[in-house]
Formats: sequence, C-alpha cells, structure tokens
Amino acid sequence: MESASFAILIAGAVIGAAIHHLLTGAVHVKGLQFGTEAHSVVSALSEVGLWKAVNRADSVWTHRWAAIKSTQGPHAKRVALQTWFAWLHSYAYHTNILPAKLNGHLGYDRTPGCSSSTCKSLGRRSQEHFLEEQVRRLRTVYSSRLPCLRNASSSGCSCLEWDGTYLPWLQQLGVCSKDASYRLVYDPKERVDTKRRILYGDLQRGIEFIPASLKFDMVWCTSVFEHLQYPHVGMKQLARLTRPGGFVSWSVPWIAAWHSSPKDYFRISHDGLETLARDAGLDVAEIYAAGNRRVTVGSLQGYGADYFGEKEWQPRKMFAKARNSKTRKLERKRRVDNFYMTVFADIFKPSTPRAGIQYESSRWLYSSRLDLLRD
Repeated sequence: MESASFAILIAGAVIGAAIHHLLTGAVHVKGLQFGTEAHSVVSALSEVGLWKAVNRADSVWTHRWAAIKSTQGPHAKRVALQTWFAWLHSYAYHTNILPAKLNGHLGYDRTPGCSSSTCKSLGRRSQEHFLEEQVRRLRTVYSSRLPCLRNASSSGCSCLEWDGTYLPWLQQLGVCSKDASYRLVYDPKERVDTKRRILYGDLQRGIEFIPASLKFDMVWCTSVFEHLQYPHVGMKQLARLTRPGGFVSWSVPWIAAWHSSPKDYFRISHDGLETLARDAGLDVAEIYAAGNRRVTVGSLQGYGADYFGEKEWQPRKMFAKARNSKTRKLERKRRVDNFYMTVFADIFKPSTPRAGIQYESSRWLYSSRLDLLRD
C-alpha cells in the first residue's frame, strides 16, 4: 500500500503540472500525439508503472484516451482534464486506495487507539454535531415549549431513543431523565420491560404492545426511517408515543450506501419528511441538511470530516426567508445544495390534535392519507 500511495502522489504531481499548463493556456490539447500535454502525462505515468497497471485492469481507458484525439473546440481542455481525473479515480479503486476506511453512512474506523475526527464518517460526525446544536436549541430557542427542561426542579425529560446510542449522553447532560427514559430495540418478540426500561418490538406496530399510558416528552429518532417498510405508519406511531407539546428529533440519510438494520428500504428527502410529519399531525419547526456535492461524494468514498471544511459538512438550515423581487412578499427559499447527505429536523407535536387525528385508533395508524381520502 505504501508503494501504491507513493505512486498516486507522483501521478497527482504530474497531473497537477498538466492542469497548471492547461489552465494557463500554455498548451492546446489536440490528442495523444507526441509532444502534446496528453502524451507527456501518459509518458510520465508509464515511467512509474501506473499507466500499464490500470489499463491492464480496465482496457476501456485505452479507448477513452484515444477519443481525446477527436475532441476539438473550446471544451477540449476540459474533456482532457476530466479524463485524467476519472482515470486516476479508477486507478485508486483498482489498487484499493479507495474506498477509504470510513465507508458507510455512520461508519467508524475500528483501528485500536483511533479517537480523532478522522475515525468517524462524515455521516456520523454531522449527525453528532447536529445533536449537539439541537440540545443547545432545546435549552434556548425551545425552552419555553418544554416544561421538563424549564423547571429547575426537573430531573430531565422522559425520553425514548432508538437503540439507546445517544441516550446515556443525553442523560449525562440532564436533558433526559435517568428514571423515566426508555430505549426501543427492534425484536420480533414484542414486550415492554419496565424494569430495564426497554421497549422490544417494531415501531410500526407500537400500538400492539406499547400501552396508551406510556408517553414521552422527547423522542429521539436518528437514522431509523430508511429501515422502515412503512414509514408513514412509523411516523404516526412515533407521534402516538410523544406527549402533546412534546419534541421529536428526527434524521434520515438522503444519499448513502445501502446498509441493513435489518433491511434498508427508502431514502427520504426534506419534501418526504414534511409530508410524513403533516400526515401524522406533527409540526416541523425547522429542517436542516448536511453536505454538498463534494462532501457527499467524499462520504461515499469513505473520507472523514477532516478532509473538508467544517461549514461544508455541518448541518445548516434548509430554508431561509427571502423577499420575492416581483411580489415583494417574503417566501421560503431553499439554501442547501441539491446533493446533501442527510436531512435533520426539529419537530413538535401540537398540544391539541388536529381534526381527524386519532392516535389511539389502529385504523388511523395503519392507513395512508389516500385511504382516508377514499372514505
């Protein structure tokens, strides 16, 4: 791997020099003829064995490079540059330099002693940063809406969290009560363990085994809904478990590799989130998203957060108010790149349910909005 890494560095230096010449207009790329920049790059790469190595692995590059000969006009330089980058990218995969260690939506580097940000995937780091900022908002922006946090005598809010990954941290911060908080663990054998405070079962069947008396001030649901076969039912069941006026922390990947837990069904966008929440009778206070095209591609290739600027991978508000230049009215404008990795949300359950919302009705919980309209 060390020799491969060294070779990649040499290739990067060669291509970097070629890019400099191309961008400054010093050379006009006509093809692979002797004396052209393309020919120089190919020759330099051949000296360190890269050219033959990747072409043996994938002969398509022989045809790709030959195709540059027919590229003319103002886009010739761009095509050549894109081909070189694509070739180097292919080489990195053929030599197992890519994907990097942090592959996966919420991956970790399990190397002993690894403790820095380089040991966490971009998805994991952005999720943890979002939760840190969300706790800050709960204590400031939303404090008036949550008596369990506002009252000095309170020992924290009653919380429900999937798998309990972040529950100990939330309890340590005093956000969640140590005596009234539960974990939900997927298990085919549905049951409520009040002694250990664990709900065993499937969220989508919550009404079948979780009593109506068990409600929570906060429900923490991070990267769960892509694993639900019926997400609209899951959102209704989630709303059922939340007390009137309660808070829901919600996130789901938008662009991520398939990952089982135990299965992986959907990717849900910010539009999908708003639809699910509205049909479940919930109010979305704010939507956030993390990543852009560069960061999202890097995440899929297994790079950690330290390869990118913090503002690129940290979640930011999805929308902002902007005045329409024609109507002069304030409108909601999306301010996040199309290629975001993950969508996050601050959600509240209204103190009074809307008309038609029946949280303790199996018929309502298991029906879609279309089913209700048909009636």
